[in-house]
Amino acid sequence: MMSMKNVYKKGDIILVKYPFTNLIEFKVRPAVILRDQSDNDVIVLPISTTMYKQKYDLRIDNDFYKEKPLPVESIVRIGKIMTIESDLVVKKISSFKKEFFACIQKALIQYLQFR
Repeated sequence: MMSMKNVYKKGDIILVKYPFTNLIEFKVRPAVILRDQSDNDVIVLPISTTMYKQKYDLRIDNDFYKEKPLPVESIVRIGKIMTIESDLVVKKISSFKKEFFACIQKALIQYLQFR
């Protein structure tokens, strides 16, 4: 059973160990939790400093943070949803305000609509 200190909530910004294809090395990058954690997996969207300009990517303004903002201008990559093991989470570093998280949810719903 998980201890309460390791449970992540929707809107939390975390650092994640993203494994390289060799599955030995990894890089640490930020991501946002999409739903409250209920088991050993978390569903996330990556946060990037590379401005890809994809239709559903959302730019993050400093006033969208509930806590300390990220040090570099960033975007949420809506089209890159992932489920990862919570063991890959390094730590929580911040969180988004409810209003911006609602924008993330809306963009994700629009992205997932099948045409």
